[in-house]
Amino acid sequence: GGDPPLQPSVDFPGGDLLVTPSPDEASCQILCTNHPDCDFFSYHSVDPGTGQRRFDCHLKTSEPGVPETRKPDSGVTSGFSLPKTPEYLTRCLAPSYDGVEFVGNVLSFGFVTSREECEASCTRNPGCQFYTYYPAGSTG
Repeated sequence: GGDPPLQPSVDFPGGDLLVTPSPDEASCQILCTNHPDCDFFSYHSVDPGTGQRRFDCHLKTSEPGVPETRKPDSGVTSGFSLPKTPEYLTRCLAPSYDGVEFVGNVLSFGFVTSREECEASCTRNPGCQFYTYYPAGSTG
């Protein structure tokens, strides 16, 4: 069969390896797949206190390799790592998102002539998970 299905409105509490920004659930799954110790993940898209949009990908592990508990949570989607094989490890992380800036650690900064060139530069850098492209004339 295909990829393991995502589980909307389910949180896998505990077992966090790290929390990293991610634009969506599918990208969070790819981040988990690319982390050598990640078995499963929970993607938090809504802050329960404020209702604000979030982009938090919680990469997780446990001794048995599966979540020990599952908790209903409407602002969370959870799932499992894809097989850690070349087919899955080379998948691109996400489609592009206009008007969204992902904040985090800046690996590099350069001048390019197109979004495609920026994406290609990110793809060539093994540590790059996301890029932000500012078209000429924009403020970034």
